[in-house]
Amino acid sequence: MMNNEYIALPLVENDLGLLTVNKAVAESIASTAILELSDVKLAERTTLRNPISCKIVDNSLNMTVNIRIKYNCNIADTCLSVQNKINQALKQMIDLSCTEIDVRVVGFVF
Repeated sequence: MMNNEYIALPLVENDLGLLTVNKAVAESIASTAILELSDVKLAERTTLRNPISCKIVDNSLNMTVNIRIKYNCNIADTCLSVQNKINQALKQMIDLSCTEIDVRVVGFVF
């Protein structure tokens, strides 16, 4: 039995098994996707808090992302582009759509 560190993805093409992905992989993919955006920086990692956290509930992925936005950018549009970029990267790399992506703006970049 797997704990909540992994999400199970059935192999549809050949029905030969199950692919399991650690939530750290999803966090890494999200981090890489955010680095590609010019108006956004990940919040600093502290000893108690990671800027990207994933939670797996009922074999679906929920993600919370703490970011800092470049000063003078539209916050709503930028957060939407972060959500779309992360979802697109997850779909392209591991064929997974995130159920929920919460974007928290924790500061600004000047």
